[in-house]
Amino acid sequence: MTGARPTAPSLALRHPPHGLRELPWGEPLEGWHASAAPLVELNVGPSRHLVRFVAVADEVYAVKQLPRRLAVHEDAVLVRLGATVLPCVRPGGYVLLPGDDALLVTRYLTDSWQLRAALARVGAEHRHALLGLMLDLLVEAHGIGLLWGDCSLANTLLRRDGRQLRAYLVDVETSELQDRLTDGQREQDVGIAVENTAGALLDLAAAAGRGRDTEALLREAVALGDRYDRRWQGRTALAKHRSAGQDGAIRTGGMTARATQALVALGPDLARLTPGGR
Repeated sequence: MTGARPTAPSLALRHPPHGLRELPWGEPLEGWHASAAPLVELNVGPSRHLVRFVAVADEVYAVKQLPRRLAVHEDAVLVRLGATVLPCVRPGGYVLLPGDDALLVTRYLTDSWQLRAALARVGAEHRHALLGLMLDLLVEAHGIGLLWGDCSLANTLLRRDGRQLRAYLVDVETSELQDRLTDGQREQDVGIAVENTAGALLDLAAAAGRGRDTEALLREAVALGDRYDRRWQGRTALAKHRSAGQDGAIRTGGMTARATQALVALGPDLARLTPGGR
């Protein structure tokens, strides 16, 4: 299906509910209007690609336009991740367009916040805890052999899960799922996370008129490397002393505690967050 270029939209949707196939796939995504598609306006953070949200059969879907090679790859990675314990968005398939683009369809993560948007809305005192949730997600990704490739504030979603605040992975167009990552691959991935986070934190500070915080923000971003190492070393040490039956409970214990602490620390500031994920 990914070989010859289609002359009309070619749908490869996964278990589509009634109404999803009937969307105006033949029209440019940027030109979709409420008169032809059940569009939903969501206050989400920035994205490098054009994204529209539609409500179909009591569920909201994200439709993202990107090069067809990346769309097919991202869908395949999400399908494989669905068989793991890693928190991530669920795939809905894709639509190949005439030319070189495609539309990736994913299920919207209800009541979620983009980490970048969350940091822009809560106090700076919560930044350490929220960045820690992203690091927990990165460690778990590496633990199952996922080279994220673009760990960032924009590609991390947060959602309240009972008494915890959990991080979810989104946008895996550059990710690769392998049997096991080398130390060099993990280090490279952490380096990308540090660089992406530094840039995003500086952008947020500039937008809020806090340009004088540059040095402190850069130190906090660089410190993510050491924070990751401590998490990874703890995970590795536990792995050497646990039985197969204890794996899940032991491995997620630290993550659960930090997720609970992050939620408690946020407290009333949670009300300032506007749900919106993709």
